[in-house]
Amino acid sequence: MGDVTRLRQVLVNLIDNALKFTHQGQVHISCSLQAQEQDQAVLEFQVMDTGIGMSAHVLQRLFQPFSQADTSTTRRYGGTGLGLAICARLVALQGGDIQACSQEGKGSTFTFTIRNRLTTYVPHPMLPAGSMAVCFQSKSRSFAYAEQQLEAIGITCVGVDERNIQMARLDAQHFFFIWIDRGFSPARLGQMAKRLLAFYKENLPPILLLDTDPALLQGIPPERITTVHYPLHAQQLLTQINNLREGQLPDDTSAAPDTHTPQGLPGEQWPMSILVADDNDINQKLICRMLEKLGYTADIAASGLEVLESLQRKSYDLLLLDLQMPEMDGLEAARYIRKDSARYGSPILMAMTANVLARHQAASYQAGIHAFLSKPVKLDTLEKQLHRLITQGAFPHLKAAGALQLVDYLDMERLQQTLRSPSLQGPNKLQTLLENYHMQVLHVIEPMFDMQENGRTEEMRHQAARLHAIAERVGAHRLAEAALQLQKCDPAHRDAWNSCFRNMVNLERMTGVHLQYVQGSPEVNPLT
Repeated sequence: MGDVTRLRQVLVNLIDNALKFTHQGQVHISCSLQAQEQDQAVLEFQVMDTGIGMSAHVLQRLFQPFSQADTSTTRRYGGTGLGLAICARLVALQGGDIQACSQEGKGSTFTFTIRNRLTTYVPHPMLPAGSMAVCFQSKSRSFAYAEQQLEAIGITCVGVDERNIQMARLDAQHFFFIWIDRGFSPARLGQMAKRLLAFYKENLPPILLLDTDPALLQGIPPERITTVHYPLHAQQLLTQINNLREGQLPDDTSAAPDTHTPQGLPGEQWPMSILVADDNDINQKLICRMLEKLGYTADIAASGLEVLESLQRKSYDLLLLDLQMPEMDGLEAARYIRKDSARYGSPILMAMTANVLARHQAASYQAGIHAFLSKPVKLDTLEKQLHRLITQGAFPHLKAAGALQLVDYLDMERLQQTLRSPSLQGPNKLQTLLENYHMQVLHVIEPMFDMQENGRTEEMRHQAARLHAIAERVGAHRLAEAALQLQKCDPAHRDAWNSCFRNMVNLERMTGVHLQYVQGSPEVNPLT
C-alpha cells in the first residue's frame, strides 16, 4: 500500500535525476487517478524531462543496480545508478510498477504506479462566506503562492501597502485576520507594528506571520501573533485560522527553531564549524538556511574533491555530506577522510541521501558515516539529529566549553585492563586495540543490515551476542547492554525489534567516536 516516506524517496530520486540530466528545457511532474477499486485507488505518477535521454540498450538494464549510460556519466553527474534500482523496489513494495521510455538527445519519461487505501475525509469547519484577510505583501515572490492557498480555503485576500493601513476596511459581518508576508526588513516591520496599533487600537485582529520572528513586531502582544512556515498547505492554514477564530493561538509545530529564544539557539549553546557538501545550488541554500535558523553558519563544497580541499584548509566539526556528487561521490570522500585523519581531521559525517534502505547503510557505516538525513531534508529532523549527536557526545570538545556533559560510553577502568593484556604488543597498544575493535565490529554489524531487511532474526541474535562480547572487552557497557536487549527482544513485536536494532547501531557508532577521541586526547588517554 502507499507509504508517504517511500513515495517521497521515489519522487526525490526521479526528480533529482531529471534535473541533473536536463541542462535546458523543462521537467514536468504529474499525478493522476488511474483506477479506483472499492477501498483502493491506483495513482499514476510521471516525471518527464527534456534532458540527454538514453539509448534502447541502456533502457533494458536501467533498473538494475550500478547501471548508467557509460562510465563517464558517474564522474560527470555523480551517482552509481543504484537509485533507480531502489525506486523499482520501493514502487513494488507499494503494489505498483515502474517503467521508462527515452530517446537520446530528447529526454526521458519515468512512469510509476502505487496502490493507496482510500480513507474517509473529515473536513474542518468551514469559514463564514465572504471571509477576508488583510495581506501585507513584500517584494518576495511567496505571496502569489500564499494567496492561492488562502483562496483555496475560502479566504479573499485584500492586498494593502503597510504605509496606507487605513485602506483596510473593516466589516463586522466578516472575519478578518492580518497576513504579513516574509521579506520585510526589521525596520519596516517595526513601522508596520506602530501603524497597526495606531489604526486598530484595542480591536487589532489576529496576525499570521510568515517565516518571520514575531519579536520584530514591537509592541504587539505575542498572544495576537502566530507564525506559519513554508511549505504552506491549505488544510494546515485552515486549521490555524479556525483556531484563531476561536481565540486559540496554536503552538507552531511545523518548524522547531522558532520555539527557541535568541539566547537558546543550538548554535549558541553548542558552537561548531560545519561544512555542507552538495552539488545542487538549491539544496545548498536550503540546508544553510536551516542551519542559520539553528544558529549555525556553514561553508559549502560542491563535490567530494572540494570537500577534501576544504578540509585541508580548515578544521570542521561536522560535515553534512550528499552521497551522490560529481567527480567524487560522498562515500569515496568519506573513505579518504577516515583513511587520512592527519590530513583531513576527524569530522562527524552526516550523510544526506534519499537512499536510506537498511542494506545500503552498511557500506556507509563502513566508510565512516555516523548519521543519516533522508532527503528532502526537514528542519525538525535536522535539529533532532544534531541534538542526538551532541547529547551522545559526538563532539567531545564541547565539554571543554562547558556546554555539555558527555555521556559515559566507555568504562575507562575496563579499557585499561584490556590494554594491559599480554596479547596486545607494541608501543601503541591503544591504536592496535582501536583497529582490532573496528575490524571485528564491521564483520559483525555489516551483515546485520541485510539480515534485518530479510527478517533473519535468529542470525541477528547470534551476531548481537558476538557484538556483546566485543563491546565488553573494550568497556563499552552501554553498547553491550544494547546488544543484549536485541537478543532478548521478541521479533514478533516489529516496532520494538527495529527500535532495539537502531539503538544498538547508534551506540556502536558513538562508542567508536569516543574510542577515537580517547586515542587523540592526552587529557583522557588511559595510558597517561
